[in-house]
Amino acid sequence: MEQIRILIVDDHPMAREAMKEILSEEKTFHVVAEAKSGEEAVKLTEAHMPDLILMDISLPDKSGIEVTREIKQSFPYVKIVMVTVSDDIVDLFESIKNGAQGYLIKHVEHESWIPYLK
Repeated sequence: MEQIRILIVDDHPMAREAMKEILSEEKTFHVVAEAKSGEEAVKLTEAHMPDLILMDISLPDKSGIEVTREIKQSFPYVKIVMVTVSDDIVDLFESIKNGAQGYLIKHVEHESWIPYLK
């Protein structure tokens, strides 16, 4: 079975660690890199060519929605799922409009993450 290469983008180290722990439950997921800013996310996408990016909406340098748009312009095949604490419907629609394929609320039961991301 081929592994799904994942880039985690979140400015909070504990959030990145929690996501890695959740993803480690599934052998097909392989975290190839972690970014703590939008600029770093773009560079690491180019360097590692992930299959999937888990993108926080709130980043220190620019919004995850802007970063999603940037990445999708250069790498349209990369799947991006927004991971956020925001359940604002506007954020959801803006994310999808700018190229995200999905939207996960951080406080949702973690058991539901794996089936959703597959």
